[in-house]
Amino acid sequence: MNTFRNFVAKIKQPFLFVLNLWAFRKVLWKWRWWDYRYNLNLFAQGLRLQHKGMFENSMEVWETRKKKLEKMGEAIEILDRLDTNWHVEEAQRQLGKKIIYRDWGFEEVDPDEPVTGKTIETVIDDPTLDEKHFKVVDNLTEEEARINREIYDLSYELEDRDWRQLWIGIICGGPNLHDDKFDGSNMKTWWD
Repeated sequence: MNTFRNFVAKIKQPFLFVLNLWAFRKVLWKWRWWDYRYNLNLFAQGLRLQHKGMFENSMEVWETRKKKLEKMGEAIEILDRLDTNWHVEEAQRQLGKKIIYRDWGFEEVDPDEPVTGKTIETVIDDPTLDEKHFKVVDNLTEEEARINREIYDLSYELEDRDWRQLWIGIICGGPNLHDDKFDGSNMKTWWD
């Protein structure tokens, strides 16, 4: 009997692989090695599939399953926010201010002098520019730069709060599954 089950499992495996490729096709199509967010997108898609499967097919009692589904949903929402510009937009909304954008300026510099001052520390050294050297100059006023810094500081704070909630509050989670205080967090309990 075991031999028959092993045979069926070996035949089923390629079909399951193709189904998994299909389920992850959108995030796999966009995946790149150079940025962590692509890994978060894979993780979010896996959680979406697990959430759907647990909601529709789980045999677990509703009392604990509901708590797990809520935490999975919360994790998915946070992952989606981390993949967008939500934190900056939320900071702008909370502060009632908007990011100020200006075109950058370019100033010619002596290649032997160090680049200092209110610049982005980049010197463009391009032979096609007739051996001229330029520095990129930020054209924001001090007040505009202060407003942008205030918005970005709050957005970093909001993003950090989401990161901590995702990894410490949800994934690494709270009480054990068999604890009376179980709140659905702790990814190790998310199985059927």
